[in-house]
Amino acid sequence: MKIFTASMFFGVFMVFSIVSTAWSGVMVDQWKYTNTASWVNYYNNQNNKDTMLVTDNTLSWGNIYYGTNGGSQSSITLNTPAQGTDLYTNTSIVNAVSITHNNWTLAANSPTLKYGNVLATIAFEAIDPVGPSFGPYFSNIEFNFFETVNYYSNGDFKNSDLFIFIDPEATKGSFSHDGFTYTYNFFTDPENENFTVYDTDNDDFFSNYLDGLGYDGIYYGFTTLEAKSTEVPFYLNITATPNPVPEPSTVLLLGAGLLGLGAVARRRRAN
Repeated sequence: MKIFTASMFFGVFMVFSIVSTAWSGVMVDQWKYTNTASWVNYYNNQNNKDTMLVTDNTLSWGNIYYGTNGGSQSSITLNTPAQGTDLYTNTSIVNAVSITHNNWTLAANSPTLKYGNVLATIAFEAIDPVGPSFGPYFSNIEFNFFETVNYYSNGDFKNSDLFIFIDPEATKGSFSHDGFTYTYNFFTDPENENFTVYDTDNDDFFSNYLDGLGYDGIYYGFTTLEAKSTEVPFYLNITATPNPVPEPSTVLLLGAGLLGLGAVARRRRAN
């Protein structure tokens, strides 16, 4: 009987201790981060890999056109890694892995990039207050690429090539630590902390181009200029929200229930 009663009081004590610990969690304010990226898969508009090659972090494609670009394949380079210690929870935006698109003019009927899959990794280390490391976390970021019909006007090529993310949510993730859930997010539009939004119903260029390919609705991505080398910066932020904890009244009810069970057990033993 004494052992059982002691167990009940110990259970109540543990409940209050656990809840107290959850309420006393300290949010990590500053992080060290490391972001890397590598090519996983890709294919051209003929659904094969003809003329395509990955060297280091650069994916190249297309038959060379000996014109304004001096005879070079188009390519995308993953500028990896990106790292630093200046990532602050809920307040800062830092540079993540960027890409450089060498958007050169290709020969007529040349295979062009249609699809790409990049494996991105992100790892965090708590540095204020000092804490554990988290990750690396992995995301397969898939995109469709559209080599637009270009024309030459006023001494320059017109139209931009299009990158459309298949699953924008793949650029986000979360983990928990010490009573908080931390959510990280990659994006190209730092003002809105998202990717550029393209609406085929309200954007003439996208409506005219994508509708003919069976696309309709809202899409996220970015564009790059024709006949130019363009670096597209990606950004990273991290936000925190407290994890839900039991209300004090719930804890009191749980504790009272444990004490009640102890009382019932004592009566049974007395009988």
